[in-house]
Order: sequence, then C-alpha cells, then structure tokens
Amino acid sequence: MDGFRSYDIIIGGLEFSATQLARVSEVTALDGSIYATLQAHQSLATKAILLAGTGEQKERYLPKLASADKMAAFCLTEVSGGSDLASIESRATLSGDRQTYHLTGEKTWVINGGQADIFVVFAKVKVPYGDEEDESKVTAFIVQRGFGGVTNSPSHDTLGIRGAEVCTVKFDNTPIPVDHVLGGEPGNGFQIAMDVLEADRHLMGSSCAGILKTLLSEAVDHVISRSQFKQKLHEFGLIQEKLTRIAATTYAIESMAYLTAGTIDHFQEPDCALESAAVKIFSSEGFWTCINDIMQIFGGQSFMKDQKYERFLRDGYYNFLNQGTNEILRLYIALMGLQHAAKDMKDTLRQLKDPFNNFKFYWETTKNRVLDRKSKKPKLKMLLADDVHPTLSFIASDLERAVIKLEWVVQDTLSIHQNDIVKEQLVLKRLSDVVMDMYAISACLSRTTRSLSIGLRNADHEKALTSYFAGHALSRIDLNLNLLAAGRFEAGDEICKTITDNLCKHHGWASEHPLARNW
Repeated sequence: MDGFRSYDIIIGGLEFSATQLARVSEVTALDGSIYATLQAHQSLATKAILLAGTGEQKERYLPKLASADKMAAFCLTEVSGGSDLASIESRATLSGDRQTYHLTGEKTWVINGGQADIFVVFAKVKVPYGDEEDESKVTAFIVQRGFGGVTNSPSHDTLGIRGAEVCTVKFDNTPIPVDHVLGGEPGNGFQIAMDVLEADRHLMGSSCAGILKTLLSEAVDHVISRSQFKQKLHEFGLIQEKLTRIAATTYAIESMAYLTAGTIDHFQEPDCALESAAVKIFSSEGFWTCINDIMQIFGGQSFMKDQKYERFLRDGYYNFLNQGTNEILRLYIALMGLQHAAKDMKDTLRQLKDPFNNFKFYWETTKNRVLDRKSKKPKLKMLLADDVHPTLSFIASDLERAVIKLEWVVQDTLSIHQNDIVKEQLVLKRLSDVVMDMYAISACLSRTTRSLSIGLRNADHEKALTSYFAGHALSRIDLNLNLLAAGRFEAGDEICKTITDNLCKHHGWASEHPLARNW
C-alpha cells in the first residue's frame, strides 16, 4: 500500500505526481484483483475526500487512509441506475433537529464492500430550490461502518478480478452526522462523482501497458523457441502481424497515458477530462484485442485454466466497466468537443443558417469549402510537420489533413443536427473514435520525436511502431470521416434502427430458420 499513496506528505502520503502514480500502476496492475482493491481505496473513495472534503474531513480521515489503517469503499452504482447517476434510489433524510441524515439504500458491485471501514456513499437528499418545493439532488456522504445500519453481502462470484471483494452494501436508516456531508454542502454529489472518476482514468493506460509489455516478452520468447512445420513461429507472417499489432498498440496506449499524465503534472489546473476518457477507452479496447492475439500465439496452452492468460482475459473485461462504460465516455468526448467547437464556430454557424441576410459570407464560405474538399491535399496552416522529427513529417502532414477534414465534418454536423445532436449516438461515436485516434497518433509522434532527437536506444524501432500504428489509425479516421460526411442513411444508421425495431418486435431472433418452408 505504501507505494500507492499520492496524497500530500502532511497528511501521510508520498505526494506522488500523476506520472509517478502511472508508473506504479504498471506494476500493481499485473494482478488485477490487487489493482482493483487499491484503486477502490485510493483512486475512488480516498480521492473523493482528497478532492472534495472540507479541511476537517481531510484531517480526520486521510491520515488513516494513507497509512491503510482504515480501508475505504466507493458506493455509487445501483442495479436500477446503471450509468444514469440521476436515477439512483438511495435516499438520505434530514432529522427534525437538522443534525443527522438517515440513509437508506442499496449499492451494488462495491469493491472492498466487506472489509471497508469507511464508505463514500451517494444518495439523494431534499435541498431548497428557490421558492418551489425542495428538489432531490445527489449528495455524497462519508459513512463509517460504526455508524450502524451497514451490512454487506458475501463477495459476488465475478467473471474477473476474482481475488477482489465485490459486494452489495445495504444502508438501513444509517445515521450520518451533518458534518459528514462530503464537502460540507448537500447537492454537489454529481460533480464530486464526475471529478473523482475523471481524476485517475489515465492510469488505465499505464496499467494496461504494463501488463501487455510483460506478456509480449513472454510471447516473443515463445515464438523464438517453438517450431512448427520446420520453421520457427516468428518466421510466419501471421505471427509477425500479431506481434507487430500488439507492440504498436501497446506503444500507443503507453504514449497516450504518459502524455496525459505529463500534462496533468505540468499545469496547475489541468483540464484533461477528454484526454483521460480517450486513454481509458483506447487502452481497455486495445488491451482486449492484444490479449486475444497473445492467447492465439500461445495456442491451446492459453485455453488451460492453470495458465495465467485466461485470468488476464477475464480481468481485462473489467476494464470496459471500470470508471464509466466506454459507450457513455464516447458520448461524453464527442459532446464536450462539439460544445467547445460550437462556441468557436458560433458566428460562422449563425451566418450559414441565414444565407439570405448573409449571402456574401455564405457564398464565399461555401465556395471555399467546395474547392478545399475537391482538393485531395488541402492547404496546411498549422504546419505540424515542422514540430516533429523530419523522418516523421509525412505522418504529421497526413494527421493535419485529417484535422482539417474533421473541422469540415464538425461544421456540417452542427449545422444539420444543431441541438438534436445529443440524440445522434452513432454520429457521436464516430466523432469520438476519430478524436481518439488523432490523440493516439499525436502521442506517438511526440514520443518518437523525442526518442529520435535525444538518441534513445532502439529509437528506430519506435519510429517503426509509430509508422505502423499511424498508418492503420489514419485509415480508420478516413473511414469514419467519410461515413460522417455521407450522412446517417449512407452510413447505415437507419438500417440499424430498422433491424433493432424488428428484433424488439419479435423479442429476439426474427429471421426464419434456413430449413423452414412456406409450403
């Protein structure tokens, strides 16, 4: 536990930076259950008190949590709520003397739920709302098991992280002193939950990279030593492709994670919520693909439960759910990005919506847009190629062209859908995927440029990894941008809706069996 404490030294921690914490995560993640246990204690429950607690709350709880004298758990999710925090059903009622809240509710999938002494619990409370009736708002509480009314189920039989304690925790009229409202003010629970979940999402990148680097080394030793058909495995093209894909994906994951961590450390008030979300999605999905490749390299050996590979596969599925589902985070990345873009393009969009009163502007903008889009190589103004190593300049130029096309697509998307864009989830998904790939390429270019410039060992190997990754990522970007430009019908969105409607209408499989007859 000592190596995982990042709090200020004055309250018993080691004052780790985001980069140092990412480095530690590479090691602790080698056992998913240990990592999940530490994460629930450190990155969720304790982090909530660190970020949002009053001075008195921090002084009272953080030293014991930093020393691991007390264990903590984060109680947010409910079975009925899923990803919708606003729908939680746990309630806390203020007593008549206004000195105590009484909490009733049930939280599920709580890691450390059985051994925790301290819980950070989210529940709805009534708060004043102007002259109207009181409004229920999500509020975070610090709850001690000793307050009473706290029980937990036995640990659930989970698919992955089976060594972690995952319980359902019930609160039955649990009394909570009013000074245990996290942050001191009721109604701030939603923002606290978002801040906590966003704070350490980038750690998933370094943790996944740490595991993949270890397993890749074992896979390489395996293909060097094993022969099939009188050839070493590493001489086969399909094996070479798998190893290259694993190495390039791991390089991208690690580059994104440490670029994000470095940004967090560099700025006093960093705004890396989108970058951290991108790291979380990209690393969890990249990890899953790489683990599958690694298991195929090891063949039938990886199918045996006495081998560790199936454990990494099972634990890897937890990454999809941990700290927000990838689907929700994709929508978050796209909508937050569009929100910023809409502010920057506000005047342009306003004039384009009213061509009759802004004919000259509309004509010039439309003409230039058509001419630019007809050109396969639009004029580059950012000159990204000047900021990378000369041998990587062609990748940087291709990335800049993709950024220009993204700008066009964003303008069209906002013009067409306007406020209804929140309903276009497949459009948002494609935008998010484009942005994630762009961020990954940028991280790889930055890292490889540094390695080549200062002459790091095997820098040419890094250049090869970046070239391979960027080539495939740019192809994905181009495909998604073309689908976005084509519109929902050509992209197949309407067909998805039609098929889903039929499946729901028939409560499942709707097609007839291939052996069925109609005579």
